[in-house]
Amino acid sequence: MKKLVLEPFPNLTEISIGEVLLEKVAPRGISIIEDEALDGLLTQKYGRDNLCLRVFPPKVDLQHPEWKGTHVVECTKIQNLFAWEGRAPRIYDLAIVDGKHFAQVMDHVEPRAEAYKRIMQKYNIDLPDYGYYHKTITGSCVDGCLTDFGHLYFRDPESYQESLVGKCSPKGRNVPQQPIPELGARGIREEGVELRASALKLDEIDFKNKSVLDIGCAGGAFCREAVDRGAQRVVGVDNETAGGAYELSNWLGYWNIDYLDLRLPRQYYEITQRTGLHKFNIVLLLAVTWHAGGIPEELLRLTGDIVLFEGKRDTREEHERTLKEHFNSVEFLGYSSEMLKRAEQRRPVFRCSKRKK
Repeated sequence: MKKLVLEPFPNLTEISIGEVLLEKVAPRGISIIEDEALDGLLTQKYGRDNLCLRVFPPKVDLQHPEWKGTHVVECTKIQNLFAWEGRAPRIYDLAIVDGKHFAQVMDHVEPRAEAYKRIMQKYNIDLPDYGYYHKTITGSCVDGCLTDFGHLYFRDPESYQESLVGKCSPKGRNVPQQPIPELGARGIREEGVELRASALKLDEIDFKNKSVLDIGCAGGAFCREAVDRGAQRVVGVDNETAGGAYELSNWLGYWNIDYLDLRLPRQYYEITQRTGLHKFNIVLLLAVTWHAGGIPEELLRLTGDIVLFEGKRDTREEHERTLKEHFNSVEFLGYSSEMLKRAEQRRPVFRCSKRKK
């Protein structure tokens, strides 16, 4: 069995629940803490309803948290793979509760039981002794979702990590659209997020506590960039690589991003249905309009403050005319690929706001 090597533990979110709820924390086992006031606090922080805390007992070391022999970060990554398959409550963050307890912020669910072996085989996840722990785990299901992941581990973490490159690649290729520097993978597009972010002038935009929608998110690089810049809710849409983007972001520890596998433009309505968000403060349309059906009214209804638009090989003037049909303010920012030698690959970039009604 190969051991997953983890980076130094990240800074943890601090959450205060008060002495009354702290009394509900079990001295030895895991406790699910839910309360109306806590629900309001978590909704305000994460922009999601129906969340709860899974709080670990005091014996779990805050600096090196393990549960039943597996590091809690690894447990979280595995649980979120089960969540993608609809067989576990999803985890959105790791936290310290009142400076005393390690905790996971996760979906609240109701009790029932469900099979899980297929998912373990799909993601190459194992148990120390399948026969022994099978009974233990099936007894810890909630609303058909597995809730105790302490015994599970990746059989071969290195191989799983390598597989993420292919999962984030367009069909028929084994090269992702965007570079993945964390995995040492080059992308079809030569420039990485840092250069494109500069061309998009992201430093001039306040992402803190904002909602962001990335249409045609590919491997989710800009979704993760939005989180790093302080966005509260981030949604990526892609009909080829949404699953791969979810797995990659989960692996890298970006757990509060939603990825939707939708075929646009006919499924735009599902974005609101599945996220509960009717508008997004910032919308990214980066070199995808010919795949996403142009700029239809369904997309315009989702736009809030800013739309960042990147064209492809049409002229700047053509894009500008189209954008001015929909927005009162259209600012040309330059070209996102000026560092490329081939002029035909240069893509005009615009920042749009004040949508026309």
